Amino acid sequence: HITIDFADNIFNGYGPFNLIVDVNKTYYYNQTSTPINIDIWGEIATDFTKIPDQTSFNSGDPFTITIQHNDSVKVSAMSDGIITVWVDNDDYTINASITYNFVNGYWEVDFDFKDGEFSGYGYFTIKVEINKTYYYNASQSYVIYVGGPASATFDNNPIKSIYDSGDALNVSIYYLDTEKSIGISGANLTIFVNNRSNPYSTTIYDYGNGNYNITIDFADNIFSGYGQFDLIVDINKTNYDNYTSTPSIVIRGETTSIFAKNPDQTSFNSGDVFNISVYYEDSVRSMGISGADLYIFVNSRSNPYSTTIYDYGDGNYNITIDFTDNVFNGYGLFDLIIDINKTYYYNGTQSYNIGVLGETSFNLLRPNNYNSYLDGDTFNITIQFIDDAKSIPINGIINYSIDGSAYSTSY
Repeated sequence: HITIDFADNIFNGYGPFNLIVDVNKTYYYNQTSTPINIDIWGEIATDFTKIPDQTSFNSGDPFTITIQHNDSVKVSAMSDGIITVWVDNDDYTINASITYNFVNGYWEVDFDFKDGEFSGYGYFTIKVEINKTYYYNASQSYVIYVGGPASATFDNNPIKSIYDSGDALNVSIYYLDTEKSIGISGANLTIFVNNRSNPYSTTIYDYGNGNYNITIDFADNIFSGYGQFDLIVDINKTNYDNYTSTPSIVIRGETTSIFAKNPDQTSFNSGDVFNISVYYEDSVRSMGISGADLYIFVNSRSNPYSTTIYDYGDGNYNITIDFTDNVFNGYGLFDLIIDINKTYYYNGTQSYNIGVLGETSFNLLRPNNYNSYLDGDTFNITIQFIDDAKSIPINGIINYSIDGSAYSTSY
């Protein structure tokens, strides 16, 4: 009986062997066995360790898998194994800049997430296999996530404190993979107004290499009423860092104001009715503006005039000026100032220079309707000078003449 120990040095390297057994004794014929063919496979102990021990990485992070590949029978490290690495079934060993180092009894396998196998980033299955001829193979798989660090530059053109409703705002974005220093194409851009429940639809231009452009038209309905708005511009791509820009803007509506007076004249009698009609239009949208405020002033804006203002809708307004109102007392020459405005719209103003002449009546009364008077008689005359529009007497200056000659008396 004999025992053969395959751990003996004669079997180093393992593999196929032919065993020949000779048996002999002095003065006897020797005997030799036919060759016995055997295959010996080395038993191994293999430990795989990922450094750092995590499952989520950025594309610039270091990642190393260490392999302790030992002959478990001889309890010795092996430095001549063959390592193969796959990334999602793609042979990373052949295609990438992978490096191997044997240090202090174990292998170090370094990964570079900027290699093409990790293009687009996301989730990957990494399989590492080590083998040596005539030894059992060992392998380990890891599922990891690789994200792309990114930066985004937002530029608004033009930059204004207040935009007119006819303006367009161009927003250009440069979206960069900061590890690879290349632009990111195929990203998603989303625009919202005031909050993310209020999306804004517009054409998005992807010029490639991370360059994007959008145009925001302030005449769109989402900006109705104009005023202050918070724009939210999001750019993102799966597996990359997302970025947001939140510019606040103020929009003022461009307007056209058409004033018409009826009657179209500059001189009026105090009993006349003077109507002024106003059409207030959003000149960008070509539609009337309702709900505006009208103000009338006489001679200066420190002297407001109050009257009924009629808003007929669709930008049509009318006011009536009554020359019997106290602001026109004494009549004469007046500057009328009419302002129309609405919050977040351009104002409209019109001035008219008018003259108002009071309508009057004159009554001359004498108590005794005589044609002849004695020298000592008193001749009394009563004069009524009336403002016919207001139906009130007028204090005026009375001039007398007798036979064409001026006559002075008291009254």
